[in-house]
Amino acid sequence: MSNFALFGSQVGWSLEPVAAWLLTDARSSLDPAELIEALAAQLDSAGAQVDRLAVMSRTLHPQYAGWSVRWGRKNGIHSGAIEHGSGGSDAFVGSPVQYVQENHRPFRQHISAQAQEGEHGLVQDLRKAGITDYLALPMPYAANLVSVLTLATTKPSGMSEEDIERFTALANLLAPLIEIIGTRRTTLGLLNTFVGPRIGERILHGQVKRGDGERIDAAFGIRIYAALRTYPNHYPRQNCFRCSTITLNIAPLPQRDAVARFCNSSATPF
Repeated sequence: MSNFALFGSQVGWSLEPVAAWLLTDARSSLDPAELIEALAAQLDSAGAQVDRLAVMSRTLHPQYAGWSVRWGRKNGIHSGAIEHGSGGSDAFVGSPVQYVQENHRPFRQHISAQAQEGEHGLVQDLRKAGITDYLALPMPYAANLVSVLTLATTKPSGMSEEDIERFTALANLLAPLIEIIGTRRTTLGLLNTFVGPRIGERILHGQVKRGDGERIDAAFGIRIYAALRTYPNHYPRQNCFRCSTITLNIAPLPQRDAVARFCNSSATPF
């Protein structure tokens, strides 16, 4: 594969340092907002005048259709979920993102100084923000899903053909990272549904063997309460769980008082 296919045109600013970062340090990022914000900084360092950058990622999830991350030079970073059913909204219908997702082809829009008849509301918003050129690119991956990378500039001359070649190469380099992040989010969502959020996160961090676990605060049952009431002065304190947040409603009140005093707890019997 040629350098042109990997990095786009060599005329003007170079995509190579951005590509090197995407293939090394960026791979450790699990937070899409962190990734996109860092990507914007990398593009700045390379000399690409990108003033808006966004990723819209499709996903397979029962609660939402996807997620998006948007970065702007003036407004910073914002992220959120894309709800099921949003495909019929005014913001989506007729938008560049819809065109790219349905046709799997790039969309480019020069933003003229004057409004054009029939233009989408997004174009009007871009004009108000001083944007002169807008590009939306497909990032296809498994399961027939197509995510979208959008870039916009306020540069008076807009984007050159060389810029578009480099941004197209950028979409190809970024797509695997976005797919990995999306897959991880889907996996974590399923784990959280079936085993709970704390356990799901621990499973993804490798705690999958029998015996893997963590120490937690807890309280003993009635039999231990009775023992503590009988031998409170010489029972080894380290053998007792600290009753800092948990109280039980199954023992008589005097026993609960004894345990609370023995464990030096702030819990109030109920």
